[in-house]
Amino acid sequence: MEPNSSNEDLSYGSDNDRDQRINDNIPVPNLETVRSLEEHLRVLPSEMEIIKQEFEKRSL
Repeated sequence: MEPNSSNEDLSYGSDNDRDQRINDNIPVPNLETVRSLEEHLRVLPSEMEIIKQEFEKRSL
């Protein structure tokens, strides 16, 4: 028996196992932290806009 033939047998089994293995590198989202598209696209006010809003509230 040639030394290469035993290596080929091992590598064939490894390739076969690799094809059947599930890819664990893909992250699965945590459903508790999933946000809707609207939340992702929501425009956040700048610091100046927040100060202006607070000033207007106090002025009333």
